[in-house]
Amino acid sequence: MLAILRCGGENVKTCNMFRRAIYGGFVGMALWLSSCASPQQEQSLTQIQSQISVLSNEMRDSFSKTEEDTVNLYKQLNEEVRQLQKNQADNAEVNDQLAASVTAIEAKLDEYNARMTQLSERLDSTETALTDRITSLSDQMGEIKNETAIIPGGPDQQQSAPITEEQSSTTVGSPQDSEASRMYHQPYTLYVNGDFEAAISGFQRYLQQYPGAELADMAQFWIAESFFSLGEYETALKEYDTLINKYPNSDKIPDAFLGKADTFLKLDRQIEAISHLKYVMNQFPDSAAARKAADRLKSLGE
Repeated sequence: MLAILRCGGENVKTCNMFRRAIYGGFVGMALWLSSCASPQQEQSLTQIQSQISVLSNEMRDSFSKTEEDTVNLYKQLNEEVRQLQKNQADNAEVNDQLAASVTAIEAKLDEYNARMTQLSERLDSTETALTDRITSLSDQMGEIKNETAIIPGGPDQQQSAPITEEQSSTTVGSPQDSEASRMYHQPYTLYVNGDFEAAISGFQRYLQQYPGAELADMAQFWIAESFFSLGEYETALKEYDTLINKYPNSDKIPDAFLGKADTFLKLDRQIEAISHLKYVMNQFPDSAAARKAADRLKSLGE
């Protein structure tokens, strides 16, 4: 009976029918007893009926309260189930978002690691190239100083044969040659001190005034090198080509091709850079530029 009183949900109708049957049974039993009892028994029956009535009311109230509690309990349980289901769905969505975020972060980390590796390699290559260029410039400075050293009135300026009028314009120690030397050394000093724009202007004035001078090819080479140092790589390429085409017999031709290779590397034109480096090695195998070209190729994995 207790199990039936605790029923709920789809069994509520069954419980109500059972309760009505109990009420009817109590009332019917009381009427039957009253119909066949003596006066003394009727008094007892009256007391019993009163007790039955009280019991019926208590049972009715108990059934009503139980039914209400059952309905409330089911509502509460249904709400808790819905909340749990919602929480589970929210957790699943959050987990999916977290998984996607972790995947994206891992991909970014891989990308950054790859970029850091590339940057490290490029820094190493750039450091090697700069070191080589500094060494090259130091060597070239020594060469130029030896080639262009002029001691006014020194024994090297003495001529054993008479100087013709045509030769007087280019003879070492002549006023014109001294002026040309001065015009050359002024921009060269600017170049050494890092004032590349002023050096370019000075070398260009030198070439305009002395286009056929002995150091004209050197002036053209330093113009190209100055543009390279300024980061104006396309202009530097044109100036290197001017040296190669205008002064094909210059001692600076190997360095000009090496300079072009370095410029192509700065422009991320690696195929052209490698081609020029190999050309320097093949065409000028005994030159200092060839040794530097070999080092560049090694750093590039060639």
